[in-house]
Amino acid sequence: MTSCEKDYYDPSTEETKTISDIFGEDFTIPESFDWNNTQTVNITVKVDDQYNSEYYYVVEVYDSNPLFDTNAILLSKGVAKEGQDFVTTTTIAKALQAVYIKQTDPAKNEIVGYLDINSQSLVYDFGNNTASNPTKSFEFTSSNNTETYSLRAGETYTVPADATPIVNGGHLDLAAGAYVIANLQGSLSFGGSTSKEIYITGNVALSNNFQLPSNCKLIILSGGSFSAPSLEILENTLLNNAGTLTVAGNLKTSNGNGIIENTGNGSIAATNITITNNNSALYNLGTVNVSSTIQITNNGKIENSGNITTNDLIFDNGGIVNGGTILVHNETNLKSDNTSIENNKSFTTKSLNLTWRGVIINTCHFEVTDKSNLNGSTITVGAGGLFKTNSMSIEQTNIELGKDAIFKVDDTATLKYNNKIIGTGNNAFLIMNTAIRNENSNNNVIYDGNLYIKCNSHFAEKKDNWNIYYTQTSGVKWGDYPQNIADSGCNDGGYKIITEPTEPTNPSFPIISDGGEMTYLFEDNWPSLGDYDMNDLVINVEPSYSQNSANQVETLTLKVVLRAVGASKRLAAGIQLDGVNSSLISNVSRSDDWLTGSVFSSDFESGSNAVIPLFDDAHATLGESSAVLLNTIKGGASKSSASTTITITFNTPVSTDKINVSKLNIFAVNGGTKGKRSEIHMYGYAPTANSNSSGTTFRSADKLVWVLGIPNGFSYPLEYVNIKDAYPEFESWASSGGSSSADWYKSPSAGKVY
Repeated sequence: MTSCEKDYYDPSTEETKTISDIFGEDFTIPESFDWNNTQTVNITVKVDDQYNSEYYYVVEVYDSNPLFDTNAILLSKGVAKEGQDFVTTTTIAKALQAVYIKQTDPAKNEIVGYLDINSQSLVYDFGNNTASNPTKSFEFTSSNNTETYSLRAGETYTVPADATPIVNGGHLDLAAGAYVIANLQGSLSFGGSTSKEIYITGNVALSNNFQLPSNCKLIILSGGSFSAPSLEILENTLLNNAGTLTVAGNLKTSNGNGIIENTGNGSIAATNITITNNNSALYNLGTVNVSSTIQITNNGKIENSGNITTNDLIFDNGGIVNGGTILVHNETNLKSDNTSIENNKSFTTKSLNLTWRGVIINTCHFEVTDKSNLNGSTITVGAGGLFKTNSMSIEQTNIELGKDAIFKVDDTATLKYNNKIIGTGNNAFLIMNTAIRNENSNNNVIYDGNLYIKCNSHFAEKKDNWNIYYTQTSGVKWGDYPQNIADSGCNDGGYKIITEPTEPTNPSFPIISDGGEMTYLFEDNWPSLGDYDMNDLVINVEPSYSQNSANQVETLTLKVVLRAVGASKRLAAGIQLDGVNSSLISNVSRSDDWLTGSVFSSDFESGSNAVIPLFDDAHATLGESSAVLLNTIKGGASKSSASTTITITFNTPVSTDKINVSKLNIFAVNGGTKGKRSEIHMYGYAPTANSNSSGTTFRSADKLVWVLGIPNGFSYPLEYVNIKDAYPEFESWASSGGSSSADWYKSPSAGKVY
């Protein structure tokens, strides 16, 4: 076959078909449709130079997040520093809605930014790429679901001079006035509705459950002690403790305006504390130890500037404002709406359960040593604050982080549904060891605002355009925080990029950059229409670029793979470098020589647009001497794909925009010998100077084409299977002019592709 020297291709013998024959009567294609599955964008990247232009930063552009996706495709690569931006012309899939920009600094720290594809010219600035006015879902001044307090100091009491001593216990009906108890053991209760002030100066140990009547005060002075099996505070009462209060059972406020005030010297020990009813409160400046449960209900509140320890902390309705230290050995549970914790110092709990409309406002240090379950809630971490949990599960929850705030999950974060994590101040930091999603839902989380995310393992961004798992805005960055976060006194010493500094170095030159693989599908019947199985010739081309420190290309390497020949005629192929004059090329070398001299006569053809021959005979290249269909019929004739590497060396470095994928004008040659040849190009690409088809646009009167370029790897249709049947969304894509089903090539029909 390769020795045949006549051009046995005769277009007059081809069957004439129309678009109706191929796609049906009602199928039409818009006049403006360009048949491109890719587009070219200009991207400028400014690095955050911390080395005063002394070293280069490496910049890479990917189609997905390279920190987590091992299949992320490198689209472009180069270097930059202050005063020298990385500028690239990159060919990307039209279906791609965003790219990821990776910056590697001279000390090998990596940051990845997200860039929406919303125009043909894009700029990403690592030094000043902050979100403008990120939308907050929650506004607050100091406290939301509780009244705002300034931490009160507690009153200081002394025994009035006219106080009446109480010596004996029992049931006492006392008139209004002041009373003092030095020491008493046994039972004690009070009758009458008048207001009374009871002062404890010594040791009072009661054997009965004690109830402080309405409108009364029980004042335990410094050095005094009071104990009872239980203690109940009724309406408009005050319990002020500057000594020691011990309650074997429940210490409780039962009606409105019941106040427990534990001063700086005071100590309270109880099995349970219940703060209930409007305006009832515990104000603690001293020490409170509860062996079982503190419960807040019915708009009760706790204000703490001392130390509180409890086994469980339960909110049915109400809140805490903490300016001291709170330690919960087991569970903190905010069970309903109108519950809140405002933490301004230190709050530690083993587990945290936060349900619908519960709120945590943390301006300092909040730690969950085991698991946080957050559902329909809001957590806000103020500037310099830290919220830390071992693991976390969140659903319909908003997390908002201020300037230099840190939200840290040491183990696994499970992001279930409709969550939002937003940096509302500059440089908020989210740290997760592993982020997983609820497999039964989409829209797991939105990352928004000025947010840095450091995560060792994260789930995919999406399955397809209908199954989106997370979204993000352009202010979000992934990887190492570019600067240390200083110790705020709340954030466990801050955050440091690295424990031991790495000596900065320049990258090794030349920089090797991939340009993105393309699969090219040919119909060979030009200028007649064929069966549109698009497998008469299937070629993969993957360019890579060897670049200098000015991001100029010194050599272009083409990895070429011939995968299939679904034709019984001789087919050759080549690539014209549109816009590259052959005078710029000093050498072309090949790892495997597929040229026989029957079509192409040299390693490259000279002219204003240099031509790089690929092969003279597709069948021979696959090792087949007869004209049979290869690799297109299951169970039919097959050969292993053939691959070669072609290296093109330039005598003067050229810019990437001259030789990006969109400039690779690939073509097939129908039959032919040396001289003028019958070439088939993609629509909109010009034939070579040696073509006999000058002036054509390679589009039929019905606006069909003979060549398709598909980004990345692609499973081509089987022999005799129309591409619209192999790929059901192809028809929608073509008939809509590309506005629908932009990623049609990702959804093949089972059993209809090779």
